[in-house]
Amino acid sequence: MGGSVTQVHLWPGRNPYTGVFNFGWVRVQGLTTRAQRNTMLLAPKLTDLVLFGGWTALWATDNLPGNDWGEAALLVLATGFWVDFTKDVFVFHRHNDVVKVYASYGLQTEWQRLPPRLLHAAASVGLGWLLYRGYDHLFTGNDGASTARIVPVLSTTF
Repeated sequence: MGGSVTQVHLWPGRNPYTGVFNFGWVRVQGLTTRAQRNTMLLAPKLTDLVLFGGWTALWATDNLPGNDWGEAALLVLATGFWVDFTKDVFVFHRHNDVVKVYASYGLQTEWQRLPPRLLHAAASVGLGWLLYRGYDHLFTGNDGASTARIVPVLSTTF
């Protein structure tokens, strides 16, 4: 991207540059264009989508491990990717990476940010539905009983 990493902080703490709590942070210098900065800011979200897409491909093609423990481990990882992708729908602080991307496009107020936030929320709901189907698949087992009957509106199963 043309920049250089000046600091990597991998453990939780108060960021000395912003004064807010972070689970970790990276300091970068030399990103001169909006595209470079936004790519850097959105890299974790893109990674979440790629890795969640990998789990989805395994689930959709019925290539998950035959062992329930292996399937559960992959489902837990997919849940983490989904949570990391989704959490920024509900974060409004100016130091948040997604809020910085919105601001770079001139979206300064939450009313202006509402359309992209709704799009992000809709994507999160869709991915959450896939995750729900993954849990349903895991816990259905061989007995044929489905948890989908608990939420018939979402699954259209009565």
